[in-house]
Amino acid sequence: MNNIKETKWLFVLISYLFITIVLNIYNATLFVNIINPLIWLLIIFYLIKSKKISYFKTNLNNRNFLYIVIMLILFIFIYYYMGLKFGFTISPYSHDFLDVLKNLIVTIVPIIGIEWLRNILIVKNKNNRKNLIVLLIIFVLIQIDYNVLNNSLSNHEELFKYICSNVFPIIAGNILYIYLIVNNVYILPLILRILVKLIFILTPIIPSINWFLQGSIELITIGFVYVFFKCKFIKSQKKFQRKKEKMCFKVNSIFMLSLGVALISFMLGAFKYEPIAILSNSMVPTMSRGDVVIFKKLSEEELSNIPIGTIIIYKSDGKNISHRVVKRYKSNNKIVYITKGDNNITYDIKEVNIKDILGVYVFHIKFVGFPTVWLNEYFNKILIGTN
Repeated sequence: MNNIKETKWLFVLISYLFITIVLNIYNATLFVNIINPLIWLLIIFYLIKSKKISYFKTNLNNRNFLYIVIMLILFIFIYYYMGLKFGFTISPYSHDFLDVLKNLIVTIVPIIGIEWLRNILIVKNKNNRKNLIVLLIIFVLIQIDYNVLNNSLSNHEELFKYICSNVFPIIAGNILYIYLIVNNVYILPLILRILVKLIFILTPIIPSINWFLQGSIELITIGFVYVFFKCKFIKSQKKFQRKKEKMCFKVNSIFMLSLGVALISFMLGAFKYEPIAILSNSMVPTMSRGDVVIFKKLSEEELSNIPIGTIIIYKSDGKNISHRVVKRYKSNNKIVYITKGDNNITYDIKEVNIKDILGVYVFHIKFVGFPTVWLNEYFNKILIGTN
């Protein structure tokens, strides 16, 4: 691999990475609130003194900036729309004036420093793919929260969640930022990151969504921004002026994004039908461990009139169960059901209340749910081993 140009800044980033790992694990509060912003203030001061501001020159015109604002508004709408479904929670950021000022310094200053150095290094190495990969890895590593990562090491499930909801979006985001800088839109990563941070710092409430949805929304947003600017770059290059090629790319990109949004929405139960993995063989031969069941959500009236013999999906002791209704009667003026697995000899001991029923079986797909089964068994083994 050719030597990376601006090696002094590469050395600075590697040194910073070492400091980040050690201090963030040792004393995260001190590092995040004092040491980290101070380091980046010193770097920014040096860059200003060295007159490196030319690296923020950009071809981002007013129209492109307007597009970015529109995309961010769309992101905010989708993100907060999730709150209507999953509820809201209080923002982790305080909104007292001094606290807001402190949070802005603590979060925005490092972003400015990181993006400034990213511009310097990418511009100098933009024609060397191997160097770009090395820089990508370094910028990903310096943005990981090693305090959270260290605390998650003892709990494999939490580690898995952190990687999916944080590390994957960090990787995708850095790929996008390098792509934009390579195509001479130098200041856009800085604008994107600052605007997104401002949204989270200044809003008093945020949607109470799970780790999977959080990571998925971020990845879809990053993908949408990439596709949008990919189309613009293709349009601006004369060798790609043929209408069929441009239209094919746009249609495929829109289709893939739409498919991704629809798939994630389906997996999270945004529609009337929802999937669930079967973890046991209690319903053999109807369905087996590792199958995915598609079930239909019911209205309150339908929940009270489920026919005998129907397979229902319900919650019991925190687990999702798919068993067949064998009895229905009233208890304390409320409809309850007795269920049984087709492969079980006896009826289930616990009555099933209407409030615990998720829906009724529609059809199932063989073997698709095995990844979920394996992950569930793996995490359960880890939890049992720590008890």
